[in-house]
Parts: sequence; structure tokens; C-alpha cells
Amino acid sequence: MLILWVNPKHAAMMVQVAKSVGFDPQWLACSTLSDPEMFFKITKGAWKGVIYGNFVNMKSPLVKKYLEAQQKWAPKETYTGLFYLAGFYFAEPLVEGLKRCGKDLTVDNFIKAMETIKGWNDWLGYDCTFTPQDHQGVKSVYLEKCGDNGERIKVSDWLLYSGQ
Repeated sequence: MLILWVNPKHAAMMVQVAKSVGFDPQWLACSTLSDPEMFFKITKGAWKGVIYGNFVNMKSPLVKKYLEAQQKWAPKETYTGLFYLAGFYFAEPLVEGLKRCGKDLTVDNFIKAMETIKGWNDWLGYDCTFTPQDHQGVKSVYLEKCGDNGERIKVSDWLLYSGQ
């Protein structure tokens, strides 16, 4: 098994070149590379079989909500994969933090406001909590594998990082 912990351009190049010379290991990719539809297309199918971490519940009602908003507000946008949705995903807690901060927006006040987010259920299968020791928010992924034509094949349940 080989781990792909690189940016998207280099991941696509590595998988394609490896396949072209007959080197076909099991690739394991970070969540930055969790858009199988896009990678399958740009690698001309070489991405098939790559396992990657995904941090978005693609069956969440929020995914449907944001895709409907995209159709209304950006109808010419044809790309609606994970990278597109991640913009909404990462904006969710940011907007919540700004609401909690109120009109007195400073870096310190924003950080304090974010740290009041406890058990906030976003797109994930768990509740999102920010603390003074942990500003990450995302603490869980599940594994998927790229199938035919970039289809998503779920290969694990949510894997929760406890921080311990």
C-alpha cells in the first residue's frame, strides 16, 4: 500500500505514471484527494481503486440543500463534486462562529465564539465541538474507494479521532 499525501495535481500525475509503467499498488489517499468523480475523469480512469478518506456525508440533507441552491444561484456551474461542496462544509462553522461573535468582531472574540460551539451537528455522523485546545472541528472520516466511472464505494464506517 502506498500513501498519497500530496496535492491533487501531483496525486493525479503519480497514479497515471505508475499505471502507465505497470506499477499498480493499492493507493491510500488523504481527504484532500476525496473527489473520485473528478480524479477519475482527469486521470482517464487510473484513479479507479484508490482508497481515500472522506469527511462529508454525501447523503446528508444539507448536501441536497446546497445542490438545490447551486441550481438556483449558479445554474451554469456544472461541477458539483466534493470540492465544490467542501466550500459550504467549511463555511458552516465559520458562519455560526460569526453569528455567535456578534458585532464586536475581533480575532480574540471570534476564537472565543468558535469555542462555544459544542455538540453542533453539521454534515457529519457526530457532533462538532471546538475547544481552546482543539480548533480543528473535523474529527471523523470514513473510507471510500473509487469505483467504475468515479463512483463512490464506501469501505468503512465513520472513524472518529478522539484526540488521545
